Amino acid sequence: MRVKRCLPVVAVLALCGPAGPPAAAQQICEPSTTTGHSRPNDILTGIFYYAWHAASPPCAPDSETKWCRCVWRDKPGDPRALLGLYDAADAAVVAQHMDWMVDYGVDVVGLEWDNNPPERAALENVVIPAIESRDLQFVLLYDMGIRLKLDKTKSPHTIDFSDDDNQRLFIEDFTDFATSASYFRNPKYLKFKNRPVVYVYISHAIIGNPSDILNTFNAAHAAARAAPGFFDGLYIVADHLWWEGTKYWMLELMDAKAVTSFGPIANDTLVNPVSPRPIRQWADHLVEGLYKAALRRLPELGLIDLMPGVFIQYDDRSVSPPCLEDPGRKTRYYHLEDGEDWRYMLRNAGVRYAFVAERTEIDNECRETVTRNADESIVWIYSFNEWGEGAGLEPLEDRAEPYPYGFGFEPLQIMKEVMDAGWVDPPGVPCGEMGPGWYEANQASECRGACDAECLTKWDCGGQDCYSPATGLNYCLKCPTTPVCGDLFCARGKGEHCYSCPQDCPCDGKTCGEMGLGWYYPDQEGACREVCDGECLKKLDCDGKPCLAPHLGESYCWKCPQMARCGDGACQPGAGEGCDTCPGDCGPCVTPRTCGEMGLGWYEANEIERCAGDCDGACQAKHDCGGQPCYSPATGLGYCLNCPHLARCGDGACQPAKGESCGSCPNDCGSCDDGGGGGDDPGDGGGGTNTCESQGWHPINDFEQCNSECGRECVRKQDCGGRACEGGYCWKCP
Repeated sequence: MRVKRCLPVVAVLALCGPAGPPAAAQQICEPSTTTGHSRPNDILTGIFYYAWHAASPPCAPDSETKWCRCVWRDKPGDPRALLGLYDAADAAVVAQHMDWMVDYGVDVVGLEWDNNPPERAALENVVIPAIESRDLQFVLLYDMGIRLKLDKTKSPHTIDFSDDDNQRLFIEDFTDFATSASYFRNPKYLKFKNRPVVYVYISHAIIGNPSDILNTFNAAHAAARAAPGFFDGLYIVADHLWWEGTKYWMLELMDAKAVTSFGPIANDTLVNPVSPRPIRQWADHLVEGLYKAALRRLPELGLIDLMPGVFIQYDDRSVSPPCLEDPGRKTRYYHLEDGEDWRYMLRNAGVRYAFVAERTEIDNECRETVTRNADESIVWIYSFNEWGEGAGLEPLEDRAEPYPYGFGFEPLQIMKEVMDAGWVDPPGVPCGEMGPGWYEANQASECRGACDAECLTKWDCGGQDCYSPATGLNYCLKCPTTPVCGDLFCARGKGEHCYSCPQDCPCDGKTCGEMGLGWYYPDQEGACREVCDGECLKKLDCDGKPCLAPHLGESYCWKCPQMARCGDGACQPGAGEGCDTCPGDCGPCVTPRTCGEMGLGWYEANEIERCAGDCDGACQAKHDCGGQPCYSPATGLGYCLNCPHLARCGDGACQPAKGESCGSCPNDCGSCDDGGGGGDDPGDGGGGTNTCESQGWHPINDFEQCNSECGRECVRKQDCGGRACEGGYCWKCP
């Protein structure tokens, strides 16, 4: 439901001459733009397909073929594929696989691509031709973990996009995809709004200089735009939602159009393999730990769709040397107890969380424009035949115990039933039944307009799941009532946060600095506006946790919602643009000046606390050092911190917080004899001090008592009402 705020306007009749017919009433709307998620027109079934299988004779106890040693050994129930120990390049096998996919409703086949020569030959000569002759489409699953340099010495593993070889291979591969008749130019290759869809595997592992990441992905998009056929860039599906923290800011650098999570088995502490129904537990963790958080965060970044990833089961215990290149890897196994576990996973963590992003703009004449990346979404299923990790739906030989690996065709039949049914309203309380102060998930502006606090996203409606019929989302918006510290409800919009009310708001959060590019501390609003080509937003939520600025005692950060793009005519150093990465916007390179060269009042980029401690104003991030670019050798960053006003005796401003007083600087603070403006030195008998008690503060030796009464850490004050504090300073509850 979209609500337009409109006022009827009646045309004014002329004061002279005959009156004509009454003028029709016009509507004038308050222009608005909102970004959120809605149900797609259609949900496609996407399934991953692997072409690494090599034919094998029947397995004996000492068999060392890949099928025997690396797939079936150690998996329970003596499993066997219905087609035997096949070769992935066998045209008859592939044809049967594709026929099964068509029979059971698969729409999109995700083909793993890592440039392995035998596998690439199987894809281009056998698999893709089989898809071309059937009612199927395909996309590439670009396996960066194999194709690029994956650093396995780090936990989690990383892929450095500042590495020249990784940049080169990535750009060369996407140029190849864009120009090859087998890939993007193939009529059966899936495209959304003239953008080829590419699934980028383990994008969450990317590290490197933000400008290197941005430029590498920009080059991939440019390759698609320059290819024969003139695609409108790429529709990148980023495998980015991750248990160890999702780097949402990086999605902007990739210009990703959708986000997902691939077979997300990572955290051994979440589900015990021998606990009841582990696959259902994983489905719940996907929803609570990844997908709900993504629906909260993605609208801040623009139009990014949510395409959920699900897996049927997982068992990589057979994947051991020589099959596994990473012998230090810990094996895991999570099995179905019956087909209903698979139905639960696919419905609850799949279909119900397939959303498309949309931006709705209403102009002053009440005309509504809705923009989407795509009208369809995809549920990505891992997988059809990744038997090395025991995660396949491919038909198996029937066994007396069908699960985990003797299930025949049942998982495919369940998949077809769930996907054909599509979206089914989940159990939950509609927002409209919750009474005053509750709003539909798409009524953020209405909620803010009626509320004197920040509207909250609520997943729990009176002990049951919330449900917003207007959007199909599992949450409502709530305007909180007047909070009371100790009511176990953290009302950040009313001033409660982990410093002011730790009982309600535990200090378990992320600092602004941890959030990466585009995020700023509370005292850096000016810096945010300087580098941002959109309006800087005040954010209380940092990756699903409170935002923290410990050195300032605040619980929010500033966020630049729209990052720069090279070629937009604006040089945005805070977004990684510079003379080297984008000379068209930033001009030719000149030798930068270091922060240390700039003298007093300038600090390295990582010295915000020292700058704040020395400065009587907000420290500012400066990219310009005397007409040349700034450079911070201590961090490698292209900016310095600058204190706009350091205290100087003789500058005309008495600054007691910086040690100035009538005794130390009578030029600025006046004579101690006449009680001059800034107060005098403590104990000099000039009568220029105020007591801590007169200000309602705690004396110098009363720090613990101040903290106890305040509920947070007290701060030291040297200025007591325009005069020096007696004893040198007092303690104040901020």
